[in-house]
Amino acid sequence: MMQVLLRNWTVALHAAASSQLAPFGSMMLSKTALLQEFGFGLCFAILLDAVIVRIYLIPAILLLLKKWNWYAPGRLQRVRHDDNHPRKH
Repeated sequence: MMQVLLRNWTVALHAAASSQLAPFGSMMLSKTALLQEFGFGLCFAILLDAVIVRIYLIPAILLLLKKWNWYAPGRLQRVRHDDNHPRKH
Protein backbone atom coordinates (compact mmCIF):
# COMPACT_ATOMS: atom_id res chain seq x y z
CA MET A 1 0.00 0.00 0.00
CA MET A 2 2.74 2.46 0.96
CA GLN A 3 4.67 1.60 -2.20
CA VAL A 4 1.71 2.47 -4.44
CA LEU A 5 1.07 5.69 -2.54
CA LEU A 6 4.71 6.77 -2.81
CA ARG A 7 4.83 5.90 -6.50
CA ASN A 8 1.76 8.04 -7.28
CA TRP A 9 2.95 10.83 -5.00
CA THR A 10 6.37 11.08 -6.62
CA VAL A 11 4.85 11.46 -10.10
CA ALA A 12 2.82 14.46 -8.95
CA LEU A 13 5.81 15.84 -7.06
CA HIS A 14 8.12 15.66 -10.07
CA ALA A 15 5.49 17.23 -12.32
CA ALA A 16 5.12 20.18 -9.93
CA ALA A 17 8.88 20.57 -9.54
CA SER A 18 9.52 20.47 -13.27
CA SER A 19 6.78 23.05 -13.90
CA GLN A 20 8.65 25.39 -11.55
CA LEU A 21 12.10 24.53 -12.88
CA ALA A 22 11.25 25.60 -16.43
CA PRO A 23 10.64 29.31 -15.77
CA PHE A 24 13.36 29.62 -13.15
CA GLY A 25 15.81 27.77 -15.40
CA SER A 26 15.06 30.21 -18.18
CA MET A 27 16.14 33.01 -15.82
CA MET A 28 19.66 31.53 -15.96
CA LEU A 29 19.72 32.21 -19.71
CA SER A 30 19.40 35.95 -19.10
CA LYS A 31 22.35 38.25 -19.66
CA THR A 32 21.75 39.97 -16.33
CA ALA A 33 23.91 38.51 -13.57
CA LEU A 34 21.28 39.12 -10.90
CA LEU A 35 18.64 37.12 -12.80
CA GLN A 36 21.13 34.32 -13.42
CA GLU A 37 21.90 34.11 -9.72
CA PHE A 38 18.23 34.11 -8.75
CA GLY A 39 17.47 31.48 -11.38
CA PHE A 40 20.27 29.23 -10.17
CA GLY A 41 19.34 29.66 -6.52
CA LEU A 42 15.66 28.93 -7.10
CA CYS A 43 16.39 25.91 -9.31
CA PHE A 44 18.80 24.51 -6.74
CA ALA A 45 16.29 25.03 -3.91
CA ILE A 46 13.48 23.33 -5.86
CA LEU A 47 15.67 20.37 -6.77
CA LEU A 48 16.88 20.04 -3.19
CA ASP A 49 13.30 20.14 -1.92
CA ALA A 50 11.96 17.72 -4.54
CA VAL A 51 14.74 15.16 -4.27
CA ILE A 52 16.16 15.24 -0.76
CA VAL A 53 13.33 16.51 1.41
CA ARG A 54 10.22 15.10 -0.28
CA ILE A 55 11.56 11.74 -1.44
CA TYR A 56 13.91 10.79 1.40
CA LEU A 57 13.22 12.84 4.53
CA ILE A 58 9.42 12.96 4.65
CA PRO A 59 8.84 9.20 4.17
CA ALA A 60 11.58 8.46 6.72
CA ILE A 61 10.03 10.82 9.27
CA LEU A 62 6.56 9.37 8.65
CA LEU A 63 7.97 5.89 9.21
CA LEU A 64 9.66 6.89 12.46
CA LEU A 65 6.73 8.83 13.93
CA LYS A 66 4.05 6.20 13.11
CA LYS A 67 0.92 7.08 15.12
CA TRP A 68 2.21 10.56 15.99
CA ASN A 69 1.83 11.54 12.32
CA TRP A 70 -1.87 12.06 12.88
CA TYR A 71 -1.83 13.29 16.47
CA ALA A 72 -4.57 15.76 17.32
CA PRO A 73 -4.56 17.72 20.57
CA GLY A 74 -7.31 17.48 23.21
CA ARG A 75 -10.69 18.43 21.83
CA LEU A 76 -9.85 17.48 18.25
CA GLN A 77 -9.26 13.83 19.19
CA ARG A 78 -12.97 13.24 19.74
CA VAL A 79 -13.70 14.39 16.18
CA ARG A 80 -11.30 11.83 14.73
CA HIS A 81 -12.86 8.93 12.80
CA ASP A 82 -12.02 5.59 14.39
CA ASP A 83 -12.15 2.54 12.08
CA ASN A 84 -12.35 0.12 15.02
CA HIS A 85 -15.57 1.63 16.30
CA PRO A 86 -17.92 2.47 13.42
CA ARG A 87 -20.50 5.14 14.08
CA LYS A 88 -24.15 4.22 14.53
CA HIS A 89 -26.55 6.12 12.33
